[in-house]
Amino acid sequence: MKGPNFRNLHRRRYFLSDDEVISLVNAYDTPLWVLSEDNLRMSCQRAKDFPNLYGLTVRYAMKAWSLGAVLKIVDQEGLHIDASSGFEVWRALRSDIAPERIQLTCQEMPEPHELEEFVRLGVKFNASSLHQLQTFGELFPRQSVSIRINPGFGSSKSADTNVGGLTSSFGIWHEYLHTATAIAKSCFLEINGIHFHIGSAVQTKIWKLAVKCVMAFAKEVPTVTRMSLGGGFDVGRMPNDRDMNIVSSGRTLLPLFEQFAADTGRRLHVEIEPGAFIVAHAGALVMRIHDIVDTGEDGFVFYKVDGGMNELLQPADYGMQHHLVTVPRLGHISKPTKQEVVVVGHCCETGDCLTMDLTDTSKLAPRMVLRAEIDDYMVAYGAGGYNDSCGAKDYNSFPTAAVVIKPCQGDFALVRERETLDDILRHERWPY
Repeated sequence: MKGPNFRNLHRRRYFLSDDEVISLVNAYDTPLWVLSEDNLRMSCQRAKDFPNLYGLTVRYAMKAWSLGAVLKIVDQEGLHIDASSGFEVWRALRSDIAPERIQLTCQEMPEPHELEEFVRLGVKFNASSLHQLQTFGELFPRQSVSIRINPGFGSSKSADTNVGGLTSSFGIWHEYLHTATAIAKSCFLEINGIHFHIGSAVQTKIWKLAVKCVMAFAKEVPTVTRMSLGGGFDVGRMPNDRDMNIVSSGRTLLPLFEQFAADTGRRLHVEIEPGAFIVAHAGALVMRIHDIVDTGEDGFVFYKVDGGMNELLQPADYGMQHHLVTVPRLGHISKPTKQEVVVVGHCCETGDCLTMDLTDTSKLAPRMVLRAEIDDYMVAYGAGGYNDSCGAKDYNSFPTAAVVIKPCQGDFALVRERETLDDILRHERWPY
């Protein structure tokens, strides 16, 4: 298979020309997701460059974008799958992912009959609580299992994406690890893996501290042979932002694994679980500016687009910043000018805003963009992670947007049809 076309950073991030945008709108309408195969494959390659001494498994956190086309490509690139629910396991299996390449780490444990099927197929299970570990052990004694640990602290740009410490329900609290080993012993379980994830936009210094803490427990469990360091690798979505250098950060961890091997004789296999790091730059949302309003001389200019929190939830949820590019519907403008605007979505919701303040989502953060007119287009870049897969589906009864792929070679192709109102209503019933 032909590898990705390595281009400069700017062309990689902003992978659609104005002519391509206009052509796509004419063919598929708006709002429209565009998946860059080139960028997706490149991100997979970057993740596989993570430094390690004794072996590496990259598990794609499929919740970031669970589209079947994405799963097939990351599978072709050799990545494994991190599933967050039984439904995600089935979705991965239906995308022809080998079951032994899937690991389930979930908040809600599947029903016993479903979990039994997963275990029979070879899907790995990562227990995220003492109850999950006990339940798994009672159902499947003498099996191997890994456990997720809450090391007692987290790391993130936002409290909303911090998944470690006292305020997080994810994982087994570090003070209860001896209880976990007692449960495993009573059920004849072999704990062969240990996992932690402390948040998004993880800081290397805190990440390294978490590795040390979790390794201290791994030393006490002689059957542990693999350690998952989670994900949360920062992604630079705005023009002056940069992605986390995972090679540089990963190198700082190598001495810890080397020392662990010297102390225990065990060479830990490393796993990482990137999500947005894999798909963020592979996704762009094309929208139409359907209205322009203002609130007077001392107010704001608002561009209203036909996409919003149905497709792009993170700006409303976390104040996530996406680079927004306007595209004239008629093509080239001889004398383009810029304008400071607030971009809002199509939902009847105050929070449906694409230009919120990153640190305070109650505040607007106007953006300088190319001056547009009604019916011009706007593209949100760096949008592939945690947007399409976790948008406010069907809110205001807006149908789910279509997705097309921009392949490494060849023409754009549809990989998901646009939802219709009939699709939304299909399962509704009136009993009287």
